[in-house]
Amino acid sequence: MGLFDRFTQKKICDVCGEEIGLFGNNKMADGNVCDKCMNKKSPWIRFGKDKTVAEFKEHLEYREDNAAALASFEPTKTIDTDYNIYINENNGDFIVTNVSNWREKNPDIFNLADVTGIEVETTQSRTEEKTKDKEGKSISYTPPHYTYSFKFFVVIHMNHKYVHEVRFCVENTAAQIKVIGSREPNTATSASYSATQRKATSVKIEMNKVKRALENRKVAAEKPREKVICPVCGGTTVPDASGCCEWCGSPVG
Repeated sequence: MGLFDRFTQKKICDVCGEEIGLFGNNKMADGNVCDKCMNKKSPWIRFGKDKTVAEFKEHLEYREDNAAALASFEPTKTIDTDYNIYINENNGDFIVTNVSNWREKNPDIFNLADVTGIEVETTQSRTEEKTKDKEGKSISYTPPHYTYSFKFFVVIHMNHKYVHEVRFCVENTAAQIKVIGSREPNTATSASYSATQRKATSVKIEMNKVKRALENRKVAAEKPREKVICPVCGGTTVPDASGCCEWCGSPVG
């Protein structure tokens, strides 16, 4: 078989059974997956030659279950960034997405109980600004002029079967600081840097706040309730889940 024949040979998707186009193949360890099927996977992970077709099919079953669960997902809190975080504060379920019609896009439903840590990362790049000489040629300024660009990312570490890390940029427009010469950029005086940093940090703070509240609620629910004297009927009672007397239904504290 010649080199050209290897490219033109028809390939069949091992998931859906359809023919794969010339540039639409995703090679697995033991087979091929078309782009249409590959686009159904979680956006937070990759599948390649280190994974089998069976593993990919199992992942798609998880994605179908996720879509079904998403139908009843009702967030009670939203954290706004370029990627929004929608959280149900009652059970800890949350999604991370950058689209408004998120129910149609099937974002992964995670739970705060599976979050092992949240970090804020910063990337930095530098571009030299140029000017032109009398002949129109691009030349450096003297001293050189630089523009430093900063982006902030939130990294959520997960104890999850498929997704171990959710990493997203909170503001796609980079915070920029212009510098003349070799000195380092002064981030403390940059309003855009400080605003984007606060936005990223607030994601970490707000998510951890909900996580701690759920953990405290769980501890309180598991704590044995003690008998008390009802101030209304005088009976000895173990308050119910609402903190009311089991005999007369009055609040006991």
